[in-house]
Amino acid sequence: MTLNINYLILALALASSSTELFGDTKLGASFRANYISDEVTIQESGESEKSHVTSFNLERARLNLQSDLTNKTSFRLRLRFDKSSDIRGNGQTDAIDLAYVSHSFTPYIKLTIGKKHARYGGPIGAFKPYENNGYLHNTVRKLLRRTVGATLDYKIAKNHVLTVSYSNRPDVDKLDNDEFSETYSPKSYMSGLVYEGRFGPIRPSISLFHVPAMKKSYSDDDGVMVRKQEGADNYWGAGARYQQDGVMVGLSYLGARFAADRDLIAGTNSNKETYASIHLNSGYDVSDEFKLRFLVESTAIQEGDETKDIFAYAPVVEYRPDPDLETLRYFVSMKDKRTKQSTVEEHQLEFLLGFGLDATLNL
Repeated sequence: MTLNINYLILALALASSSTELFGDTKLGASFRANYISDEVTIQESGESEKSHVTSFNLERARLNLQSDLTNKTSFRLRLRFDKSSDIRGNGQTDAIDLAYVSHSFTPYIKLTIGKKHARYGGPIGAFKPYENNGYLHNTVRKLLRRTVGATLDYKIAKNHVLTVSYSNRPDVDKLDNDEFSETYSPKSYMSGLVYEGRFGPIRPSISLFHVPAMKKSYSDDDGVMVRKQEGADNYWGAGARYQQDGVMVGLSYLGARFAADRDLIAGTNSNKETYASIHLNSGYDVSDEFKLRFLVESTAIQEGDETKDIFAYAPVVEYRPDPDLETLRYFVSMKDKRTKQSTVEEHQLEFLLGFGLDATLNL
């Protein structure tokens, strides 16, 4: 909590002086709400169970402040007002979403320090409003988002950037057991290497992230270690995106292998999990007002001898009533997701109506 307070004090101090001492200051707000009709059918051993849920949710509410402090230094602060979820689906509120300062030492070298999303390769970033069909991609985003640390960008050529990062690992895997404390020692840190380039309309990217297994847990009474992590967590991704004349096509491969947990009391080990996912995202701008997107995903999850296969696709239509304003957007999408694990098959059919509003004010 102390870290967040320090970020807030720093960001507010910069914000209060930026409009007087520096130029190019922007205050922005974004809002996204969805109405979802979700039908799930589960089949197991010849029996079928169906459920239907409708919901209205606030997907994102952000307030963003960014400014160029000098011609080489800038800062950004983004506040979150909606609830997010960690990897286990537990609701949590994180008021400070982003808070960092960037400084360019030369036209080729830039250092960023603070709280931000870890950068990893893949063309999916161009399809952010439509990431409602992802499985592994969303998992990786949650594990790598809002890390606190430093990134160094090195422009090795005009359209080619190499990024090295070192940051803390987000706390997303606490023990769900009241008998033992949720204390881990020592702290775990994450290092990453990302390449992003551009060859005309084609933008390739490659990313690697490594988290050493340093997580341990202790009992509340006598301080005896009861559980520790063996192995390491690794994430990798590669992809390319083509974008020209209103046409977008992106293909990416995302993978992850998570370390196993060893229970020192029971003497048992959990199996390492391996994720592999292929994403094909395409889009076409019919006009300034209408945009079409089509997303396909195929994911395989391996845990021991168990395999879980996921296939999903989602067509999306976006409408912007005022293309010049580019702040108001409406979404209509349908997601068809099929999951199979052992003798259990799950079919999810989801219809979504979305509303998005983005506004920026130059101070």
